[in-house]
Amino acid sequence: MKFTTSKANLLNTLQKVAKAVPLKAPLPVLEGILFEVHNNYLTVTATNLDISIQCTTKINGFRDGSIVLPSRYITEIVRRLPDIGEVEVESDGLNVHLWYYTKQQDTENPIEQATLASKLEAYPTGLSKAVIQGYNSSSFPSFPSISNFKAFLSIKAGLLYEALKQVLFAVSSDESRPVFTGVLFQLFQIEAEEGYDEKKFNEGFLKLVATDTHRLVCKTLTNKQGACSTTEPGTCNLMPGAAVEQASGRQDAYPTSGPEVYPTGLTNVIVPGKNLNELTRILNQALEDEVEISLGDSQIFFIIKSAEKDEQEIYPTILVSRLIAGQFPLYQQVIPQKFIFSVCIQTQELKAAVERAMLFTRENISLVNLSFVRQASCLSKCIISTQTEAGGVVENLTVEQASSRPGFQPGLSDDRTEEESCLPVGQASNLSEEACSTCSIYFNAHYLVEALRAIPTEEVYLNITGPLSAMVMQPVFRHKEDARSIEYLSLLLPARYGE
Repeated sequence: MKFTTSKANLLNTLQKVAKAVPLKAPLPVLEGILFEVHNNYLTVTATNLDISIQCTTKINGFRDGSIVLPSRYITEIVRRLPDIGEVEVESDGLNVHLWYYTKQQDTENPIEQATLASKLEAYPTGLSKAVIQGYNSSSFPSFPSISNFKAFLSIKAGLLYEALKQVLFAVSSDESRPVFTGVLFQLFQIEAEEGYDEKKFNEGFLKLVATDTHRLVCKTLTNKQGACSTTEPGTCNLMPGAAVEQASGRQDAYPTSGPEVYPTGLTNVIVPGKNLNELTRILNQALEDEVEISLGDSQIFFIIKSAEKDEQEIYPTILVSRLIAGQFPLYQQVIPQKFIFSVCIQTQELKAAVERAMLFTRENISLVNLSFVRQASCLSKCIISTQTEAGGVVENLTVEQASSRPGFQPGLSDDRTEEESCLPVGQASNLSEEACSTCSIYFNAHYLVEALRAIPTEEVYLNITGPLSAMVMQPVFRHKEDARSIEYLSLLLPARYGE
């Protein structure tokens, strides 16, 4: 194996896969990165048997071959090289020689030419050299074959990145309940006349759901506006109730032991949150690329295809993650459908007020109180407060009642206007205004701030169901197309004061 490339190209490639290398592995070879050179392409692979990442880049190849190099040595050596220059890597058995050459300026002076020639003759190995002991590539776990996976969806990397950032904060870190440490992926593909058309990735939707039992987040992405006839603007559940029951076969949970495709085209799988965090790190460097999602029996493929067409059809980056086996609860049942009232408030103003209140909260008890005071006019008042031994904060924010907005009607209908489609979903209760003129709720301040950070719009709807029941937050979309193509819902349970 022998190739040359720039330091920046090699380091960027290694950094993409390095996070998949385990700190402590049962086998020494798993603490390494597999290098494979074929023609003018270098493919590096790393795995901890839970997640595998493979990255391919163009290089100047001189001799094909493969070897496994210890991750911490090869990555740190390349990181510390000067930024300008060429890196040459050559294997000699299990020994790998790494040379670093600084580019020399061309000169027309015969004396300088002679001096340069003498330097190259005196230093045939270049300006820098390192030797690393490697492992035989045959002992490295084989990478799953793409041909064994079924492609379900293709989506813009930037859209998937934003969607994951909006749901991953709600993933649980409690390993004793593995189902809640992952994100539920609901993949829906519209059934064509002659079965599923794998080439039409845009005809369907991807829904992401995460919960740690204290909060719940639902994010829905559709690549083609209006592609799924079962969608209703502004709703969280895009599947009709009968279809969900038929797909799941249960009333209390979604089967997620494998990518089962039901007659409705609905597939449910749970992907570990920590692996999705690595995916977002990679997607952040390729926001303009396309991501193809494919499924196998117990794994999910994220194939990041470069926006620049490659004649060799080389996939720059592939991430493979195991799936979590288990039953994800029917989250629709915990989403309230009736609200006492709904208010519209500036997202950043509310977040800033809560963050100021957090300054006086204790680390183990981080509670803030939100009190909503309904007034006779269309405006209401939201009071954010906290009181501890260190001091306290009381802030008043003016909010607008959603019911005062033109076209607002509680509940859903199939013929809602463009303005109505951007309003919050749910049915108003029959309580009188006097009965619900004031509502005081305690929330975990950290949870509330994280939820507000994920809201993608300037304004947010706060749908209030009572002092001891969940609050539903939804972004305020100004255009019907946004509400249809990108749907988002965040649910937060209140905290009991004194706990």
